[in-house]
Amino acid sequence: MHVDFSQLADPPMHVLQLPQPRLERVLDERARELGAEIRRGQEVVGLSQDDTTVTADVRGRTGPTV
Repeated sequence: MHVDFSQLADPPMHVLQLPQPRLERVLDERARELGAEIRRGQEVVGLSQDDTTVTADVRGRTGPTV
C-alpha cells in the first residue's frame, strides 16, 4: 500500500544511508526493549487490539499460534 507523504508540511520520510541488515538489527533491538516478541519465519494471519496491547495471530511451520 502506497501512502503519499509529500503533501505534508514536514514529510516524515527521510533517506538513511543504513544497510538493510543493520536497520533490521536496530529495529529488532528497539522492539525487544519495548517488550515485543520477535518471531522469524512466521506469517501474520490476523491482528486484534485493545486499549493496551496488540496481539498477532501467526502461522508458523508447526501451525497457528498466538
